Amino acid sequence: MGIRFDKEGFEAAKSEAVADFVAEHLPGKTVLDAFTGIGGSAIGFARAGKKVISVEIIAERSKMAQHNAGIYKVANRINFIVGDTMKLWKKFDFDSAYFDPPWGGVGYEKRGLLTFDSFNPNVLPLIKKLVARGKHVAVTLPLNFNFYELNRVPKKPRLYFNEQSGKLYCVHSFWLAND
Repeated sequence: MGIRFDKEGFEAAKSEAVADFVAEHLPGKTVLDAFTGIGGSAIGFARAGKKVISVEIIAERSKMAQHNAGIYKVANRINFIVGDTMKLWKKFDFDSAYFDPPWGGVGYEKRGLLTFDSFNPNVLPLIKKLVARGKHVAVTLPLNFNFYELNRVPKKPRLYFNEQSGKLYCVHSFWLAND
């Protein structure tokens, strides 16, 4: 009855420390977790006292996230939705949005420099819209991301580097409405 995951979900999941870090630094009472996966970040947001709109396109992973949130006793703070964030986001009321877009699966680090166009889906257009509307936005990016791409958003982000398993793992880019 422990945590449920599949291979890709396990590879993409953030450690509790990384999820808690993002939850601490992303303001707002309600967060749209745009690519929930098996729920690590959604659980972190809920543990930080936020309400979470969890959107995952793969139904089985959404079920895993719901089960995992139950283990942490925060499922009541999370609204689990199976669907495509890129199509559904306008239907939700939220202060902040969190993007951890698919980086390309296992072995993504061998693909060279990644750009927003490398992600499927490309989240850049939605990030731009949300930043322009004054929403707080955070995105987790791999170390092999071309960080010049961040210049494509008209507002400068705050960058934080995070470790996982004792080594540099990812970069969090935050666009905060009050910056």
